[in-house]
Amino acid sequence: MKRLAILLIPLLLLSVVLGAVACDDDDEGTPTPTPVVTPTTDLEVADAADARDAALAYLRQHEPQNAPVPGITWREEDVTLPGLVGAATKEFAADEWTVKVSYPVVLPENAVYEVVISSTTLGWHWKGSVKADGSVEVSIEASCDDFYDQAAISKEVEVAVGDSFTVTLCSNPSTGFQWWESAQISDNTVLQQTDHQFVMAHQEPLPPPGTPGEEVWTFKALKEGSSTISVEYSRPWEGGEEGEWTFVLTVVVE
Repeated sequence: MKRLAILLIPLLLLSVVLGAVACDDDDEGTPTPTPVVTPTTDLEVADAADARDAALAYLRQHEPQNAPVPGITWREEDVTLPGLVGAATKEFAADEWTVKVSYPVVLPENAVYEVVISSTTLGWHWKGSVKADGSVEVSIEASCDDFYDQAAISKEVEVAVGDSFTVTLCSNPSTGFQWWESAQISDNTVLQQTDHQFVMAHQEPLPPPGTPGEEVWTFKALKEGSSTISVEYSRPWEGGEEGEWTFVLTVVVE
């Protein structure tokens, strides 16, 4: 009896090994299905021309006096800087109007298009961003040169309830000056500040130390009404200069 048990043990071990090998063969013979990625086809904005049209539609709605008339035939040109990788810029021109669209080279549904619309006749420009879902975010800006010419700047803008918009102002922390991080809002039931950040200058090669950057505030329109946004550019320590530059934006929410 003991001999029979000794003989059966190797046979059992062999059967277990053969069974495991057979299972492995079955697994190898059944290919793992490859996930199928369905391309997004229902984007409101899929390319630079769509972003141009979305920005123009927004401008005609909110600032019709500064918008080009519908039906213009645009000439398109790729003005991407040579050697630039990961981003592209298209320029559309028609008569006095120029629309420049810059965007990252990513999947269309992830792209955010930066749009600048300008008119040589009006001496005026509009800047904003357009997302793939067609939403438009207007950007109000003032450069260092603007403040060198005029230390106190006031502007106006019209937005719709629910819209977000940004205020972008020149800033150079190396001088000791900085803008208020939290803007002064005259009516917080109409407008809400949602973000503030400092953005370094984008240059190739990297800019030298002391190069001005930008401070950017993001706001959201909560309800219809009017409110002002105020910020000052000061040296924040005791005895430091206050109000070297000031910026006031009047916002009408419709």
